[in-house]
Amino acid sequence: MTNYHVSVHRGTFELIEEELKGKPEKQWQETIETLAPEFGYEVSLVDHNALEDQWQLNRTLNADETIFRDDDDIETLIKRVENTDHYIVLLIDDSNEAQNARQSKGTVVLLNRYLQRHSQQELNVTLAELSQFFEFPAQFTEKENVTLTPLNEKQLAEHGYFWSGENQVIFFIPHHPTGGYITIGPTPNNGNVLIIYFSTLVVCVLITLALALSLWLYPLWRDLKHLDKTSKNFGQGQLDARSTIKNSSIASRLSHSFNLMADDIQNLIQSNRELTNSVAHDLRTPLARLRFAVEMLNDENNQENKQRYQHIVNKSIDNLDYLINQLLTHSRYSRSSDAKNFKLTHLCQIIDEEVELFQDSNTKHKLSTTVDPYFKTNKVWIDSRALTRALQNLLSNANKYAESSISITACLSNDMIELSIEDDGPGIPEESWESLLKPFTQINNNERDVRQGHGLGLAIVNQISIWHMGETRINRSSLGGASITIRWPLKNHSS
Repeated sequence: MTNYHVSVHRGTFELIEEELKGKPEKQWQETIETLAPEFGYEVSLVDHNALEDQWQLNRTLNADETIFRDDDDIETLIKRVENTDHYIVLLIDDSNEAQNARQSKGTVVLLNRYLQRHSQQELNVTLAELSQFFEFPAQFTEKENVTLTPLNEKQLAEHGYFWSGENQVIFFIPHHPTGGYITIGPTPNNGNVLIIYFSTLVVCVLITLALALSLWLYPLWRDLKHLDKTSKNFGQGQLDARSTIKNSSIASRLSHSFNLMADDIQNLIQSNRELTNSVAHDLRTPLARLRFAVEMLNDENNQENKQRYQHIVNKSIDNLDYLINQLLTHSRYSRSSDAKNFKLTHLCQIIDEEVELFQDSNTKHKLSTTVDPYFKTNKVWIDSRALTRALQNLLSNANKYAESSISITACLSNDMIELSIEDDGPGIPEESWESLLKPFTQINNNERDVRQGHGLGLAIVNQISIWHMGETRINRSSLGGASITIRWPLKNHSS
């Protein structure tokens, strides 16, 4: 923009200086004041002190130097008159049609005066000299070579000259002695400069964004490709396949979630394998007894023996029925918890009901109960049916091993609900605490004697505690036997 204005007005400044050269320096201010009305913008002549005060210009310009200033939306061109302390100042603005008229008005007046001072016979020589003033051609054009548009005719009527073009403008000034036109231009392409500038700026911004985006996308693409390959390997049976994406990667959370899912699936498959082996083992014993008894019934005539074999058949069927029910129960609680089964319930009421039922059917053991007062006045968010089943399993397990005493404790500790059942039996070896929470795990029952159960009771209790976002713990009891505690968050319903 600076070069554009300096180039366009260079010839104007030269013509103004030509006007001043023929007069004494003391008449220069009057000459400028006389010329000013002929311009479409303000023209003034100032000394260096005024220039320094008004435009904060703290240096002396060279003789041929022209500068462009844009202060507070006021665009100014300043040129020093050669070898003097005077400066010509033009206040200009940016417009289209009106701009062309204002910027050229004073220049055309000066141009006509300049031509009048020179011989018409040397017109071409004079125009060649003018071309040196301006940075674009000045030449003579015959009238028949110029075609006026309605807009040109309007310009000619209003201003005495006309122009054509938008970005590169050519001015046509009538030359009355010859009947032709003096053409000045084309002027420098201001519009294209701006377009090229902004286009270059936009391209640079887009290239920068593309580079930044590629630097961000490439690691993401690489990590996603790695994760895709890992998931395919896992899906093809390589259960140990895990993602190794770094924590600094954008896809690290996705990688971590995949690894957690893979761990869960691998554990589930391993658990199902162990469960299948255990179920097959526990099914084999009653089925073998059932087959033996059925075969003996077909060949036995003794009525007493028939009744004994019939009892074996019924007992084997009961064992199978119990095993199937336990498997279905474990399977149901191994799934994700169903929020529809959870509601605010009085925990103390569940404990009281189960204690009453237990005491009615078991009179040989002394049962003591301790319940935190909080549970007597406040409800907690639980699956009452599942928690009742867990309490039944724990009481049944304690009744099987207790010598004489069983205790139930329900307390609140650090916003965690703890429900403990203790007995005074032989206890559980510490090395078996963790394994007993897995399905089909029993102590001192390597032969899988179904009369001792199937090892699903504590596994079901553990799944119910997980269902409540909690855990099951096995410890030594203060009574001397085992202590089994299920604990879960008090406010897990808000999660």
